[in-house]
Amino acid sequence: MVNNHHIPFRPTLLATRRRLSPIEVGSPPQIIPTKEQVMSELQEVTVQYITCADPTESAARKQRVLQGEARNLMANTTNLIIQAATVSTSST
Repeated sequence: MVNNHHIPFRPTLLATRRRLSPIEVGSPPQIIPTKEQVMSELQEVTVQYITCADPTESAARKQRVLQGEARNLMANTTNLIIQAATVSTSST
């Protein structure tokens, strides 16, 4: 069955529309994660990353993770994530 009732296109209405902010849309407020929460998630992702079927690739990935830890990569990444969440929350 074909629906012959349709709403006509009104460009003047579309031109007056504006993008709603997250607050106007009703999104939940952003929460700044704790250092422990971020570290825990990064550790979970790291385990997923190093876990693969190919033992040679798994060993190479473990080596890359160890090299990253020697450069304090996880702690630095944690701080950057928290910093970004803080800036994002304060700008809304």
